Amino acid sequence: MTNLFEGRGIAARDKIVNNNSGAIFINDKGEAIELYDILYFPEIGRFENDKKDEVENPMRGRDKTIAAIAEWLDSSNIKPENFKMVNNPMMAAALSIWRDQKGELLAYGRYTTQIRAGALGINWTNTQFARETGYSSDDISTKSENIALKASDLFTSEPMTVPEILTIINNLPDTLPEDIREIIPALLNAVARGEETYVPDAFQHRAVIEKYVGEYAAAIAIITGNFVSGNYDDVQTEVLAPQDVDWSDMTLAQFPTSTTQALVDSYVLSEDRSARIAISSKARRGGASASLTSVARILDDKADKFDSNFLAKNEELIHGINLLAKNSTNEGVYKTGKLYNFVSDNDIKIIEYLMNSFDKDEKILTTNLKKLAKSYPNKQFLPKTLMHPNYNLGYRLIAALARKVSKYLNNLGPTELFRAILAQSSMIQVYASTRKRGDSLAFVDFKVVFPATFTGTIIFDAQTNFFSTDKPKGRISFKLKG
Repeated sequence: MTNLFEGRGIAARDKIVNNNSGAIFINDKGEAIELYDILYFPEIGRFENDKKDEVENPMRGRDKTIAAIAEWLDSSNIKPENFKMVNNPMMAAALSIWRDQKGELLAYGRYTTQIRAGALGINWTNTQFARETGYSSDDISTKSENIALKASDLFTSEPMTVPEILTIINNLPDTLPEDIREIIPALLNAVARGEETYVPDAFQHRAVIEKYVGEYAAAIAIITGNFVSGNYDDVQTEVLAPQDVDWSDMTLAQFPTSTTQALVDSYVLSEDRSARIAISSKARRGGASASLTSVARILDDKADKFDSNFLAKNEELIHGINLLAKNSTNEGVYKTGKLYNFVSDNDIKIIEYLMNSFDKDEKILTTNLKKLAKSYPNKQFLPKTLMHPNYNLGYRLIAALARKVSKYLNNLGPTELFRAILAQSSMIQVYASTRKRGDSLAFVDFKVVFPATFTGTIIFDAQTNFFSTDKPKGRISFKLKG
């Protein structure tokens, strides 16, 4: 992993690709980018110069580096204008991949003489990165990103009134920094009062405030009606009225603690809990994966809302969703893998044996399993994977099978189906906006979007929960690519 921090490698930091949440860097405009992934070219060492008498068309090592990066860029979703190498070509390089607040991916790369083995693959300090890109992770913002300010850090999953939320916020744990314990209550009490109050020293924490605090600020705004704009009244007419309630009845907020509800940041409920609206307050289009269970539930509960021809057209996709959502993590992968003839019952028994025994002997692999092993991980990363102390051949095979199943389903073009299903949910999107005055910050707007709008491609995702070095973390999910 690249060292973007003075004295410590970014291996110690969170990345979106691993944990759905990455380290945040900020520029002097207050714009934030979040660390998505790190890539090396080559993974270890450097591209050597070809000897003229040994190959027909010899290449210099630095040209091989350029070619490798160009090939990767061509297959990525990164726009050319969002890509920058910060120095002149050499015989190796590292790319840091980031996601901005609009959900777009961008990459900053640095050439180097070679990629070192171990955590600090390249010496790319925070000072260099800030000078070359304009984004820095100063001590204050870095520390605040690690502060326990997620809704799951502060609240239980029990529904609460706005005063109950504020009671918790007004008594934040002593483990939080003193300035945070003053800034966050001031911001949220202002939202509850409907006052545009600029809180001193809050700007230095802007990225974290918008990313985490904005989630529960949005719930407060929706319940109180303060600072709301957009389709707030449309939700009243189209979602609440059919349930015989209105916004004045929606007095409770609930914050899900399960990571499988990644699209939902909070719920607003009526006092008797008979009516409920899901809120997504993420100010970006792509990112975290979400559970297929909710998708399957909508298909079951609102089957009459879908045209029969539409359901027939997507029958294979729907069958796949139900198999994955209504079975355990492993069984869902096995049943879909068998359905698509990727594995047999005997193959599944071998995978289970390998996961439980940590036996790494590939001699017992069947033809199907040998194909799976070749498909994941990429040859470039295989040597490092095999050397990992937690490497497990069984984990690798089920991860490969999950990826193969996801690829098969994605080739069926699931975006239209997912959009149609999500449109039948009672989800609304709420985008929190802050305004800066000097070093002060205030929440000034909460824009309601309904029906929820999901742009870009929606795909099945196996990468979030399946690895070669750990047992599956959850079912195959779905993901908005943006």
